[in-house]
Amino acid sequence: MGGPWTRAVGLVLARTGFDVDSFYLRFLEGIERTLADSATELLLQIVPTAADELATLDRWRETGRVDGVVIVDPRIDDPRLEWAARADALPAVVVADASVAGEAAAVAADDAAAMRAVVARLAQRGHRRIARVAGFSRLAHTRVRDEAFLAAAADHGVSAVIARTDFSMGRSASATRELLTGDDPPTALIYEDDLMAVAGLGAAAAAGRRVPDDVSIIAGDDSQLCVHSAPALTAFATDIPGLGAEVARRLLELIDGAAPAAHVVPAPPLVERASLGPAPARAAAAD
Repeated sequence: MGGPWTRAVGLVLARTGFDVDSFYLRFLEGIERTLADSATELLLQIVPTAADELATLDRWRETGRVDGVVIVDPRIDDPRLEWAARADALPAVVVADASVAGEAAAVAADDAAAMRAVVARLAQRGHRRIARVAGFSRLAHTRVRDEAFLAAAADHGVSAVIARTDFSMGRSASATRELLTGDDPPTALIYEDDLMAVAGLGAAAAAGRRVPDDVSIIAGDDSQLCVHSAPALTAFATDIPGLGAEVARRLLELIDGAAPAAHVVPAPPLVERASLGPAPARAAAAD
């Protein structure tokens, strides 16, 4: 990148509110820790809409306010990906699978491999009806996980359903109730993140379902919430600060002249705790 460094990189998030989000708190921790080693600052801006995200990126490019940017939560047909591919764009790292990022630099955990592994583990424990409590389908990382979930279920002869939510704990709880009180309820539920899984745990109890005797619950991200839930939640041990650190490292390399490339963080291991058990005997008998 030509010209003097401003020693700042930018991250803009479209949010109508900013509730406590354990993923982003830990992700930003990893970014900040790595940037501090190179005396570089993080400029974080919260805006209300996706259009404001793009406008902020344009303003940063025009004013030279930052040396590079991190793009998170890319959507299907996201204009920010076209922006990142422009010849005059700032160096950018997209936190997404390479199939989503196009020509831009990409860093992502191997979510597809993680999803395949957990479906295989549930099938091994006798589960034949599994649900994924997921987020918005327009988000690229959700689409990657959805496709891996459905493909893995087909490979193992497992019946699979996806319940769509807005990532909130309230909607996750209601989706859980609908799944568990409907016809042919699933015997295992895989949630997008830890907060959603905690909400699902409470909803299962309210519906009279015991975990894991009646239904197993798996969280998409591990956290202290998972450790201290009752029962403790099985979860993917994603190194979220490590992911943030990798994103920051790759962005600094881009700013220093490296060519864009895709970098895959290995799939996180599944930490098995008390919320994962075998399929209920009555469900196995029915199959």
